[in-house]
Amino acid sequence: MVGNIVEIRQARPEEVWSERDALWIILSVALLFLVFVGVAVLAGLVFPEAGFGVAFTLTTANILAIGGPVLYLLWRKKISAEQFGLVWPGWLWLLLCMLLGTLVTFLGAYLSMLWSEVLGLNTEPIAEIFSQEESDNIWLTVLYFKVFVVLLIPVAEELFFRGVIFRYLRQRQTFLISATLSALFFAAVHLSLAAMPFLILLGLVTAWVFERSGSLLAPAVVHVVVNNMAVNLYLFNSLLQ
Repeated sequence: MVGNIVEIRQARPEEVWSERDALWIILSVALLFLVFVGVAVLAGLVFPEAGFGVAFTLTTANILAIGGPVLYLLWRKKISAEQFGLVWPGWLWLLLCMLLGTLVTFLGAYLSMLWSEVLGLNTEPIAEIFSQEESDNIWLTVLYFKVFVVLLIPVAEELFFRGVIFRYLRQRQTFLISATLSALFFAAVHLSLAAMPFLILLGLVTAWVFERSGSLLAPAVVHVVVNNMAVNLYLFNSLLQ
């Protein structure tokens, strides 16, 4: 029923992550990410013609770097999927998350555009990130974007940012503080000043969805919808050029 969607969850979620757990995961993710980026940079210098291959390898490695430590500690601590939030949210939540993902895409893009105009920021680097990951084969490019950028990256990021960062903060703080801090962290690590309002909005909405639904799959759906719309827009513009 619709009433179930707005039902308020418990004041504080069940504790899953200790301070030591959260610190270990964050440091592990950061270390693995830096190692993979370093290897990719060296590979790009040695094999400059293999741009797509390097990008593909780096993306795969980063997905493992983000999600790997989380899944490992879940297994090590014998935390069940239900305790962690990997449960089906229901069809109503699925539809709501698809709608929220669409709203976040357009509202976030509008806010980022205003933000960039006020600060005089160049938004071209955002498109350049996508262009660096293109292959000479259009179908290979589409497959890569749809599988990795649209599906796997959002899922891995939700495991880390909402499943660990937000969840750890929420065990100790109010929702507003937890959502704000986790959203700011989520936006900061993407290293895009022009997209900051968009990323903060996405971080806040996904935290709210996780808080209310109790399912990590729900914010993952929002994230997937957002990335899918961004990729579709980029691919559409690329085909017109």
